[in-house]
Amino acid sequence: MVSLQDFCMANSISKAKLDELVNKNGISYKDIFIIDESRINEKSFLSDVNKQIKANQNIYLPKYMIFFHGTNLYLKDDILREGLLPTSNTRRRSYQSTNGYVYLAHKFERAYMFGSLANGPDVCVFAVLVKTTDMAIDMDQLRNMACAHPEYCIKQTLADSIYYGGGIRFKGKIEPYNIVALN
Repeated sequence: MVSLQDFCMANSISKAKLDELVNKNGISYKDIFIIDESRINEKSFLSDVNKQIKANQNIYLPKYMIFFHGTNLYLKDDILREGLLPTSNTRRRSYQSTNGYVYLAHKFERAYMFGSLANGPDVCVFAVLVKTTDMAIDMDQLRNMACAHPEYCIKQTLADSIYYGGGIRFKGKIEPYNIVALN
């Protein structure tokens, strides 16, 4: 089983940044749900992850996951002040993005890569705390992967979105208290 500490080390989150994210939200570390990827090659991995996500979607006992968002470095202060705003016609960096959503990567490196593709080398990556009940399937990425790899038998589930698509999307604005800048 992967620990929160291992997940943070693998994704460039310092203890201070994790503490900041947890304290701004008034939650404890036990409220953060981490996908154990050590079993990624097992046949039941995606099914088990979907079961774990569903088991952690109680609105009365919320659980959270940490995702990442990469964007232009010059937006860092605005984002920390205003939050992450959803894609719109004026803020679109990808023609495939659907208006009304913020797109989040499961790993720091993927967020950095997407940030670099859209903005060049000056990228800031944010760690984003998301309630499991607020996670939405990234249909855009799943569609791309399904077309490129029909042999994967990709389904429209959160686990497939995270594993094959590399992340999720969030409907609406992400508030500043759910965000910390990692660089």
